[in-house]
Amino acid sequence: MSESMVVGLIQQTIQIMLLVSAPTLLAGLAVGLFVSIGQVVTSIQDSTLSLLPRIVAMIVAAYLALPWMLRGLTSFTIRLYEYIPSVVR
Repeated sequence: MSESMVVGLIQQTIQIMLLVSAPTLLAGLAVGLFVSIGQVVTSIQDSTLSLLPRIVAMIVAAYLALPWMLRGLTSFTIRLYEYIPSVVR
């Protein structure tokens, strides 16, 4: 396996990692921002008030994006298995 193949594989791994985690992270960010703005407006400073909606939003986003995430991870895994013959040589 050449050095360029290793670098390419690492780049693909980081890219798929970011793509798979993006829906849940963006949902958590959006809900967290919305709740934080609501806390500032109402002067309520309760840590559970910001944590619980964020967790629920991230679970819902993961549930909705799960088929897309699995397709991406499956295609990446298949590509990894296709690299094996080039590594063995």
